[in-house]
Amino acid sequence: MNSMHEYDTKPLQSITTEDLDLGVGAEATKKDEELKQQQEKFQSVTDLIKDTLKELIKDVKFSTRLVDSPAVLVSGAQDPSAHMERLMEAMGQNMPKAKRILEINVDHPVFEKMLKLPDDRKKLWAEVLYNQALLNEGSTIQNPGKFSKLISELMVS
Repeated sequence: MNSMHEYDTKPLQSITTEDLDLGVGAEATKKDEELKQQQEKFQSVTDLIKDTLKELIKDVKFSTRLVDSPAVLVSGAQDPSAHMERLMEAMGQNMPKAKRILEINVDHPVFEKMLKLPDDRKKLWAEVLYNQALLNEGSTIQNPGKFSKLISELMVS
């Protein structure tokens, strides 16, 4: 797809990279205003997620692409996608892992609930969200035992 940059005068872009713009006209402007309000409301949650996952992710951003999922991992504009990294590894190429951007869907009920949690619980939830995003894209999680334990803890609390 690198050789084809547009189709029918519309630019082509990967859905796995940051800053994907799917909005059109007035709807996009309204969504931008909502995002600004949500950024203020959820700033404490995003700061805590960034701090908790600082070794694993590059940044936390608010998503306009997500509807049902609470989070997704995307590549930076100049970084290879997770799929490309897996392909290179399968071909025996040593490719350094690029830190990804965690896009969160603050319209998802999990974030309203996170606002009310103490910081130690928010940190657990941040790890679960990160691992869910990895699983959703088809990547493996680094520590399945720890993930399983986190899920069990959340289920009984």
